[in-house]
Amino acid sequence: MSEKRAPAIQTPIKTSGLGWALIGEEEIAAVTAVLRDPETMFRYRGDIPGQCGMFEEEVTKMLGVRHALFVNSGTAALTCCLSALG
Repeated sequence: MSEKRAPAIQTPIKTSGLGWALIGEEEIAAVTAVLRDPETMFRYRGDIPGQCGMFEEEVTKMLGVRHALFVNSGTAALTCCLSALG
């Protein structure tokens, strides 16, 4: 006979915190603006800051840090972290 094991997750995961439930008209408008003018999603667009740069600024203010870097994947994020650590 196999012994009964305790569940791996002891505390149930709340389902009310799903990200899609927080998407409102402001987020839909922001995505629509990027879809209408895709060049705005990039970091630099001539003399106009793109969405990446603006997002990084907001994150630095929100977290109270000096730098933030917006990357395209988790792998890129880990690579940047390892590079920063030397």
